[in-house]
Amino acid sequence: MNGADQGITAPSILGTSPVHGTACINCNVDIYSDAADEGKKFEGSVVADGSGNWTFSGAPSGPNVTATARSMTSGTSEFSAPAAVVAVTRKPDGRIRKGSGTLIGNNVYNTTGTNQTKSGSASKGSTISFGLSIQNDGSKADAFKVKATGTTVAGYTVRFFHGTTDITSAVVAGTFQTPSIARTTTYLVTAKVAIGKTAATGSSVSRLVTITSVGNSVKKDAVKLVGKLG
Repeated sequence: MNGADQGITAPSILGTSPVHGTACINCNVDIYSDAADEGKKFEGSVVADGSGNWTFSGAPSGPNVTATARSMTSGTSEFSAPAAVVAVTRKPDGRIRKGSGTLIGNNVYNTTGTNQTKSGSASKGSTISFGLSIQNDGSKADAFKVKATGTTVAGYTVRFFHGTTDITSAVVAGTFQTPSIARTTTYLVTAKVAIGKTAATGSSVSRLVTITSVGNSVKKDAVKLVGKLG
């Protein structure tokens, strides 16, 4: 509820992703979760700045969040009006294309590459390029780990790039991480399969590239590339 206690007006919650709002200047703002309008679970505190603005970096359990303001000289305010906590979703969406072709795998989510696999063939001494587009389908900005797995095949070399930067070692180790990507935007990785003179007739090489949310490591998607001697 809104009101004042010993001259301190209850803070206002302006949004919940992240939880932020306004309060008395330089006051401590205490954040609570509850199913109703007065918090039962204390989540943490933050200090309002010189303009009275504050942002809480934690993730309240909800389903509602409320706040009180504290002053060292005037006491504690009443509870703010409750605000519903918006659930944060993490959702990597890998897509793949051969060369400059059409990307496939949009809104397809699995860790096997099913329905998001591209194949290409070329002669000895040639290179096949694949574009791997990482799209953030989550509800807020996120970064993503990228890892490639697959068996070494004689006569083939598979390398990964972001722009002109060779990121192969990190991608193979699973340590490569994109910068934070805003929701609905993308990050492009290029895979290049070089076919050497020792490649056997009828041979091929494949890589499964798994994309994992840094915000929630359970959330993954994967695309697959296949390069063939043809």
